[in-house]
Amino acid sequence: MWGAGMREPAPQHWVRWGPVIIVLHWATLLCVVALLVTGWQLGAHAAHIGRRTEILQLHASLGVLLLAATAVRILARLTGRRPTAPAGSRLRGIAAFVVQAFLYLSLLALIATGIAAAAPRPFTPPIQLFGLWPLPKIVGALPTMVRNMPGIHAALVWILLGLVGFHVAAAIYGTLIARERTIFRMLVWPKHR
Repeated sequence: MWGAGMREPAPQHWVRWGPVIIVLHWATLLCVVALLVTGWQLGAHAAHIGRRTEILQLHASLGVLLLAATAVRILARLTGRRPTAPAGSRLRGIAAFVVQAFLYLSLLALIATGIAAAAPRPFTPPIQLFGLWPLPKIVGALPTMVRNMPGIHAALVWILLGLVGFHVAAAIYGTLIARERTIFRMLVWPKHR
């Protein structure tokens, strides 16, 4: 039926995500890794106020980039076309949707608590986003709430890492065990074979 040089069309679940989603997916990963590294560096330089302030400014600036990437990604997901899930994996499709929703929620919660944790306070140097704009003050925030934000922010990091671990494990399962080419749907290359 298929002549020489013609390929059988790829099953629908082999269709990749759109290029915007793919780029934002990997940009989000890079931002999260950079935020983890700078976040851990904050703890390592707790006694060195000058160095800690520099790292905090970089960390906060990366958080703003993550906020932008997450907002655009959510908008693209809501307005774009989603590849069809493989037949017979409805439960895994529902689980994937729930995990992805919690990934987005945890990213937004991390960003919100990060902004609250880094908000200007008396006697602390102001945070300059990208070295240009001061981080805005949180008006009307309760001192107790602001004081607890770093702990909440740190706890959310572990929740995000658990969700990412589950997400990666599911992608590996979908690719290697279920043979659904799950990982290939989020890669720019190679083309379908």
